[in-house]
Amino acid sequence: MLFLLPIFAAVAETAATVTGAVIASAGTIGTTIAAGTAAVGTTVATTVGTAATAVGVEAATATTVGAIAAGTTTTALNVGVIEGGKEILEDVVK
Repeated sequence: MLFLLPIFAAVAETAATVTGAVIASAGTIGTTIAAGTAAVGTTVATTVGTAATAVGVEAATATTVGAIAAGTTTTALNVGVIEGGKEILEDVVK
């Protein structure tokens, strides 16, 4: 099953990139928010990768697991921002 990890990492990274681009399209504030969520994702990748290596996971696998964690975290944050923006717009339109 480890052969699936690079696929999961690619999907997670792509989802993070796409949702980040959606947020960044909202102008300066969106770009700043997208950069912030990406920074959180990078921190998560480092933390997870380091923890995985510390418990004996091979370095390449630890890096891949870190990428999955980063992409997933960044995407979750971005989707939360998108949903929050959607709710604000719905309230304004009412």
